[in-house]
Amino acid sequence: MTADSHEYLLGTDVAEAQRLGLQHLLWAGEALALWERCGFTRGKVVLDLGCGPGWTTIDLARIVGPTGRVIAIDVSSRYINHLKQRKQELGLSQIDARVSSAAEFEIDRGSLDGVFSRWVFSFLQNPADIVRRVATALRPGGVFAVQDYFNYTAMSLAPRSAVFDRLVAAISRSYRETGGDLEIAGKLPRMMIDAGLAVREIKPHLTAARPHESKWLWPDTFFTNYVPRLVSGGYLSQEDAAAFMAEWAERSRDPGTFFFSPPFFDVVAVKEK
Repeated sequence: MTADSHEYLLGTDVAEAQRLGLQHLLWAGEALALWERCGFTRGKVVLDLGCGPGWTTIDLARIVGPTGRVIAIDVSSRYINHLKQRKQELGLSQIDARVSSAAEFEIDRGSLDGVFSRWVFSFLQNPADIVRRVATALRPGGVFAVQDYFNYTAMSLAPRSAVFDRLVAAISRSYRETGGDLEIAGKLPRMMIDAGLAVREIKPHLTAARPHESKWLWPDTFFTNYVPRLVSGGYLSQEDAAAFMAEWAERSRDPGTFFFSPPFFDVVAVKEK
């Protein structure tokens, strides 16, 4: 991967690309079930909006097959270059990878069967404008599927931890002060309706993970990568960061603890005409 002038809140370095790959693996079942319900299948033209390094794009490309097409856009040239390399290695010519922001992507009107976006809208500063752009690009019957957060601060450790709660508050502040919104899934249905789409489905995902379970790796890798960014950004003190990491290491050895994940939702809308 090459250097990249477009750095999003969580970074675009190798460690973050690997974390996103693990994240995709851990939540691939939920994504696949959503795609099935949305009719993303062989021969379809699907946009992967905010594709990152392309873990989701590759799975979608295999699903739509050589007669379909997956347009993958991301603001990070580093991530798009990574995806183009993987496209060549895997022989997935149906992938069309482009560097573009979500606010500026150029897709022909009425050309898409589907759009998928996961944990992207919570970063966007003008989400309603982007929903309207998606609605314009969908053909009649096209489906817009988003997976993103609502009630993020419900994330917790059991038993409760005061320093963990301070960490959650710091994460929430970091998103808010950089133009993001960790409540975005609660606002998307109205945005979709205002853009002329019909909301078909709102489905929550809630998970409790214990230290020996695979989904414990989701917060584990996130905290490893993001806590130093919170400190450097002034959102979390060095003392709280050290206290949290010590407690997290202790909890990771404790069979009597569990992590309650931040709730995220499937929000699905269709363009009826």
